[in-house]
Amino acid sequence: MNVLSQSAQSAIKLVAIDTACGACSAALWSDGVVVSSRFREMVRGQAEALMPMVVEVMREAQADFASLDLIAVTIGPGSFTGLRTGLAAARGLAQARALPVVGVTTTEAIALAAYRRADTDPRRPVTVVLNSRRNDLYVQHFSAELAPIGDPFTALPEDIARAAPRSGVVFAGDATGQIMDIVQAGADSPEFSCFPVSGPDAIFVAEVAANRWSSQPVKETSFPNKLLYLRAPDAIRPVDEGRLRQ
Repeated sequence: MNVLSQSAQSAIKLVAIDTACGACSAALWSDGVVVSSRFREMVRGQAEALMPMVVEVMREAQADFASLDLIAVTIGPGSFTGLRTGLAAARGLAQARALPVVGVTTTEAIALAAYRRADTDPRRPVTVVLNSRRNDLYVQHFSAELAPIGDPFTALPEDIARAAPRSGVVFAGDATGQIMDIVQAGADSPEFSCFPVSGPDAIFVAEVAANRWSSQPVKETSFPNKLLYLRAPDAIRPVDEGRLRQ
């Protein structure tokens, strides 16, 4: 994720949306800056809240959908329902204007938010930790310059805390409380800080997408066809295809 030097040069206009975790957000990026945005913490109801939020963002900036260059959306990891809600909305907006869609991972958007807003000096690597609603967490490591260190994966909180670099780290995401409790209880705790957020903010989704789009030598116009779930759904196929037994 090389988003630290190119953002102000991204002379494009896009709408970014997120419903991946415990929040709903939308942002309008134009010529290198976010000109309008909305963010609301919510565990449920994103499907009903998202499109009115997008309309508010566009209206506030007095922008027309016809002026957009692309749509950006988070593609995971996150909740199954939230991810599908966001992607369905992104595809609908894109198809209406024949626009491309740029997929941004939940973890890279949160890592960028931590870099921009976390009170850490000098810079430290970032580990994004997200609630999976199970015993383990969704995790991804980033360098101090926000380069991803491997792909997102799942791990138990105690294993994440044990693997934290002794030289220092910023934990970011909605599961930072679990990690902090374990790290503070350790005899040899690393230098760390926490950046708790309920989910990605679309303003950072927009920045990642704008820089990714501007740096691509060939512009891809197809929709992202894979969401980053990291695990199979909890739903179980009904026996006998759901038919009642006699």
